[in-house]
Amino acid sequence: MNFLGHDLIRMVVGFFSGGIREDHDLEVRLRIRVINIISAITILILTFFGLTALEKGKLPLGYFDFSVALIFFITQIYLRKTGNYNHVKYFWVISTGVLFVYLFNTGGIEHTGHLWVYIFPLVAAFLLGARKGAIAISALLAGVIVLWLVDLFQGTAVYSINLVARFLVSFSIISFSACYYEHFRNETLQKLETSNLELDRQIAKLKRAEGALKKNQEELERRVEDRTRELIKSNEELQREIAEHLKTGELLRASEEQYRLVFENSFDVVFSLDDQFRMVSISPSVERILGYKPEELIGRDLIELNLLPPQYVKKAFRQITEVLGGESISSTDYEVIAKDGTVLIVQISGAPIFKLGKVVGMSSIGRDITAQKKAEEVLRQAHDELEIRVQQRTRELERTNEALESANQIKSDFLANMSHELRTPLNHIMGFTELVANKHFGDLNAVQEEYLKDVLQSSEHLLSLINDILDLSKVEAGKLDLKTAEIRLGPLLENSLAMVEAQAGKGRIRLLTEIEDNPDTIQVDERKLKQIVYNLLSNAVKFTPDGGEVTLSARYLTYRDDRWFTREGQPVGLPWDGNDLPVHCERWVNISVRDTGIGIKDEDLKRIFNPFEQVDHSLGRRYQGTGLGLSVSRKLAELHRGRIWAESDGAGKGSRFSFVIPI
Repeated sequence: MNFLGHDLIRMVVGFFSGGIREDHDLEVRLRIRVINIISAITILILTFFGLTALEKGKLPLGYFDFSVALIFFITQIYLRKTGNYNHVKYFWVISTGVLFVYLFNTGGIEHTGHLWVYIFPLVAAFLLGARKGAIAISALLAGVIVLWLVDLFQGTAVYSINLVARFLVSFSIISFSACYYEHFRNETLQKLETSNLELDRQIAKLKRAEGALKKNQEELERRVEDRTRELIKSNEELQREIAEHLKTGELLRASEEQYRLVFENSFDVVFSLDDQFRMVSISPSVERILGYKPEELIGRDLIELNLLPPQYVKKAFRQITEVLGGESISSTDYEVIAKDGTVLIVQISGAPIFKLGKVVGMSSIGRDITAQKKAEEVLRQAHDELEIRVQQRTRELERTNEALESANQIKSDFLANMSHELRTPLNHIMGFTELVANKHFGDLNAVQEEYLKDVLQSSEHLLSLINDILDLSKVEAGKLDLKTAEIRLGPLLENSLAMVEAQAGKGRIRLLTEIEDNPDTIQVDERKLKQIVYNLLSNAVKFTPDGGEVTLSARYLTYRDDRWFTREGQPVGLPWDGNDLPVHCERWVNISVRDTGIGIKDEDLKRIFNPFEQVDHSLGRRYQGTGLGLSVSRKLAELHRGRIWAESDGAGKGSRFSFVIPI
């Protein structure tokens, strides 16, 4: 059964993804899926309306519906064969516009053609963008007005002037909102994309510079270590030679030969001082680094040479004194003045020279690290600059997020305020259809009754979808207020069970209760609480196989000392503690709906409460729905300052939906 379900899911996903190619970006993929979904729905609806029109004797309308359905079918084949989205979207919008113009001016079935025209602004703005969508909407509106005026002058107009005037106002509001929202969304996406690309380039540049600097630093450290080891080894050799000589001069002359190879081939400057701070020897590399020839420095006093800026002289003499006292210095940074006046940064290490256990001088090595220091400064500045840019980008993103939240609030306000505009014509459709179906205007044949029942069922389903969307929009827009009163919980739960008895009876599903421990009265909004319980019961019955069970339970809970307890004082484990709840309260009611249905996977337990989310199980695909019921229930529970959650042992093992609200 699961394999069949997964195969069915793959078939449905593959069908709605037809025409998508590897080179399509995310936005194009989304629009192709929307075209596929709406095309499939349009083909089915037009086929149904075509048959209905033929049945009513409206042959031109019926043949036109069949023709447009065939055009949409051919468009689907072309899109899936070529993946050419640009051609399809324009052809699709043109075909849809012609269809809606025709429907409006002929009235369609039962003079409801104008209701379908409201779909066009939303689809045109989404597929073509704000500017081109506005052009397409204007063209459609112009066609509708011109043809209606022609019919009006000829006395054959389907709709009255008052109805057309109301239609133009509402259609203009919807068109403006759709184009404005699409324009704002595209502008925001472009700004985010540009900001992200610039930030990525800066980060990549910084990483390259940081990598190069790190590599250079590692190489310099390796060279320092190599030179230090060579110097230490040479120094040890020098000390052994010192033990064989009696005079410092003989020691220095003997060590000169040993140092010569190091001097002549050293990348760094190797030099030595005697205990009077006179330069005894210095490697030829000094000319490359400082511009002095060795003979210009040898034999002269360190103070006399003026190699160090005044602020470093005291530090140098202190450290030389420490070396002459038998200590060593390593990796100390000095500023050194070159012959041409350039100031370099040199890293100096030094060790004492011993003769018969007495320090008679100092040997040192100096490395030019000016380039390294400059690179470190450049890197620091780059870091500072990047941090500033990151802060700027963060502020821009915060402003963008605020703008998106504002746009979302505008959308929610708009949907919440459209309640009357959407529900009133639909209620008229349902009312008049029900009158005809109940034979108040004469007998009907079997085919007519069947078609009218289909229209009623479709209208009721559409009204249910609109109600779910409007409830969710009102909550998000902050326009859904609680009207609390003290009610009896037991009768409310029994009435909720009665509402799903007919649905459960069709599948021989047993409805059970465990509500003996519930509080007698609670302070809540009765209608909204009943909607939460009904949504959970309806879902449980819908996803429970024939012959299963659905159990409704309620119990009184208290929360104290960071724990939950029943009325009898027994501890209870719930996934919510005091820090997770929006209000601190001691008295609560816990209502649960348990079923023996298809169950839920662990990864889907939280996702199912998101708007428009449905779990992809094989049985789940047997029923219609928007996936808004659980989302609305969560919003209503949170509006009561409570929490809702789901539990399941896995697919095929049933599920349990529970919520707690303060009383």
